[in-house]
Amino acid sequence: MIKTRFVLCLLLVASAVVADTNRVVLRINDHILTLHDYRTRYSERLRSLQRAQMPEAERSGHLASLGESVFREMFDELLMLSRASHLGLEVTEEMVEDAMQRMREANGLDDVERFEAALAQAGLTRADLRRQARRNLILRHVTARELQSRVELEEEDLRRYYQGHLEEFAVPRRMQLRSIMVLDSSGLDEAARMALAAEAATVLEMGVDLETWAKTHSEAGETTDSIDLGWVEKGDLASELEPVVWSLEAGDVSPAIPGRGGLHVVQVVAAEDAHVKPFVDVKDQVYGLEISRLQQDAVTKMLTEFEEASYVRIDPPPEAAGFRTTRAGVSDALGELQGVAGSGASLE
Repeated sequence: MIKTRFVLCLLLVASAVVADTNRVVLRINDHILTLHDYRTRYSERLRSLQRAQMPEAERSGHLASLGESVFREMFDELLMLSRASHLGLEVTEEMVEDAMQRMREANGLDDVERFEAALAQAGLTRADLRRQARRNLILRHVTARELQSRVELEEEDLRRYYQGHLEEFAVPRRMQLRSIMVLDSSGLDEAARMALAAEAATVLEMGVDLETWAKTHSEAGETTDSIDLGWVEKGDLASELEPVVWSLEAGDVSPAIPGRGGLHVVQVVAAEDAHVKPFVDVKDQVYGLEISRLQQDAVTKMLTEFEEASYVRIDPPPEAAGFRTTRAGVSDALGELQGVAGSGASLE
């Protein structure tokens, strides 16, 4: 009798666990999210966070809001999937297969064994991956369809942004430098090193047979070869060189500057004054900045409209109760919006 009661208790506990796991924590129209679905995604995100290379303080911050972020992400996805159902959008098996193949190629997983190993490491099956690919395709197509009419940029808009953010396109004064250093380790006394530095300055100014001169003295262990320092801005040079070099103009050669390793002789090959990049040179950059901002604003507004037009029931687990305070998962869930919104993609 006792054994029978014990078995009955176990069955009741197991039944309660299953019931809890299958509990619906979110319903949006005809689409539901179970506690099991949520916990599965939560576990995936948790593993990703634990593997990610980041400061511990940053990791702790993400972990503290993980439940809210995951639930917000899945809430937004359900809004999008419900919208797809309303529009009658579907994806074909061929589209799913093509998406999976592109993913494999992008990650260098054409080899079957490597592909299977990567799936196992991520705790996924092929069926899981297909479901993810199908879901992401639907999300991206809904996004493309909805954002086309919401995000428009004219050249006037770009110029307005450019004029209002000139500081973002400012280029500080910079100089192109080359140098030669008379080495402290040369064995020469101070007077001889100063004389050699003066000779190096003359050679730099004249530019005659510079490489031959430098090679001769570098092979003797007296100087370095001619060093191309490229383009530099203030703050790029050693502190002992900065004040001297930045007082020079294009074509000037510095006197010998005592510094680490020896006497430095520096020539300003070319110089560019501080300026603002012209609009024509940064038009594409401006477009990228503005389209990204407009898309994020449009996505937020779009999802809000979807929710207002939907039947929604919410019963989140305790750690996700504050999910409405964040929308951290939108970009990840919907993919790269910039490419999608401009593609005109449609499944009709």
